Amino acid sequence: MSGIAARMATTESRTLRPDFVYFGPDAAETGTRRRLAQIRQVGARVVGFTFRRHNYHQTFVPDWENVSFGVIPAGRYGRRLGALARALLTVLRRPGLPKPAIIVARNLDLLAIALAARMLGRLKGPVVYEVLDIRGVLLGASPIAVLLRFAERQLLRHCDALIVSSPGFATRYFRPIQGYRRPIILVENRLNPAALAASRQPEGDWLSRGRTKREVDLSHLVVGWVGAFRCARSAALLAGLARRLPQIRILLAGVPTYCDHETFRRTFDGLSNVTFHGEFPYPRGLYDVYAQIDLNWGFDLSKRGGSGRWLLPNRLYEGGFFGVPMLTESDSETAAYVERLGIGWAVAPDEDALVDLIVRRLPSDYPAVKAAAVAAMDTEFTDNDDLQAVVTVLSGKGGLPTEIRAA
Repeated sequence: MSGIAARMATTESRTLRPDFVYFGPDAAETGTRRRLAQIRQVGARVVGFTFRRHNYHQTFVPDWENVSFGVIPAGRYGRRLGALARALLTVLRRPGLPKPAIIVARNLDLLAIALAARMLGRLKGPVVYEVLDIRGVLLGASPIAVLLRFAERQLLRHCDALIVSSPGFATRYFRPIQGYRRPIILVENRLNPAALAASRQPEGDWLSRGRTKREVDLSHLVVGWVGAFRCARSAALLAGLARRLPQIRILLAGVPTYCDHETFRRTFDGLSNVTFHGEFPYPRGLYDVYAQIDLNWGFDLSKRGGSGRWLLPNRLYEGGFFGVPMLTESDSETAAYVERLGIGWAVAPDEDALVDLIVRRLPSDYPAVKAAAVAAMDTEFTDNDDLQAVVTVLSGKGGLPTEIRAA
């Protein structure tokens, strides 16, 4: 794709291994943990500066060199200013930080902290803005949206590169709206099989084709919604499907983030074919969850009219790794991904359209789609050294060496 620096990793046995400083929004959040594991997997030293939130995985303890910023309040930016100011002071007072280092910051407020710390001389090296989502508050014509986009553009002027998890973020926002012209590196939310295998199951189980569910009873299809439940409309659609198609089962494995647990459960009151699996340990719980699923729910309608259609969600890669066909929204980045590989169906987010697909099309289509999903699960959803693209692009910037050091 024009303008996207993607998969630039070299296959040479020698690679550049600079240090990293990583600013993350929540130490327990899946994206933060994945990226830090990926950095450590290549043998680099990484220091993490992270907040905590009270959403999920409360018992998680970071297994990397981590500096906690404490708990940050969810919601409006105004409520976060005090926590952000304290976070900057924490960085400025921290001894022993690597210099130079590749500095990666998730989210706009953390980018501001990273750039301030570099400007004040506490950090040295290229700064990379990592974007796994574009918040709705940045879009639209409201005064706050205009102000935040302006602030983001000013910060982007000082960034050496962007990491995006979906090409849609570059082609639909950062290039045309924000006018960003420096390198944009596509690093997808792929899984690391070595980390998965080390988490619990024998390595052969994780890496063998036996990890996918083979026996599928299409008359009693299991539809799974896995991960963080951000989308009230998805919950309503799944409840509607459960009512109209009592022969299918809906498996809910994760935690609601748009409402409390009781409100979420009330959406499915009286539906005996809905199973609440609840929160599961990541990543080892993925194995048991996806082993039960025939159809992976990939809709994210929480940002309808915003960036929801631009993203590539974690569940695309998680379900794909386990050979589970996906059901997703038409005219979206996820739909393009799924249709390119032939591993699922894209349909309008409409209850009648979904019922028609499941009743009329799916029985005849499913065997071929499942076969395509199984064929793709070892090659399309696992980490392929995308992180090396970041190092390649940034070599020679901010004091980083340009030579290739022995691995």
